[in-house]
Amino acid sequence: MRSADLAPMSFLAIDDHAYIRGILGVYELNDVSLLREAYVNGYVASAERYRHLRPVVIDPAKGGLEYRRFTRSTVRCCVLDWQRFRARQIVRMMDEAGIPTEDRDSLLDYIRRCFRVSRRRTRCYTGWVRGTWLGSSPQTLHSSSAAQTVAASAPP
Repeated sequence: MRSADLAPMSFLAIDDHAYIRGILGVYELNDVSLLREAYVNGYVASAERYRHLRPVVIDPAKGGLEYRRFTRSTVRCCVLDWQRFRARQIVRMMDEAGIPTEDRDSLLDYIRRCFRVSRRRTRCYTGWVRGTWLGSSPQTLHSSSAAQTVAASAPP
């Protein structure tokens, strides 16, 4: 649909009652006309909404498409190996990879944004593994679950 420049279909735009009548028409009467009408009306509403949103939607960055592998490996180095964003080393990596100079500034900004997102996700995951993401220590989580187990198994 994107290559044909058509608006995406959103099933949230389909009226519930029209959809139910269409489904009943298919099953009970072997007639698809009501269901087709519900889909067409839903698509028209979805296309109208998309027409207003389309100017606001930003096209994906070139770094996310053309330099996908480079971006992925660089963000991985930043997160796992260096634990921080090192612009000079990334520029050296760009030299070695042969990335054109006109794309480097935008690619560096894109990698910086990806690193920030990845770092937040890594912190959340690490906190979840350690049991500190809710502000409690693993011992507190362990002891509270143990206390709940003992309390649940105790006779009334």
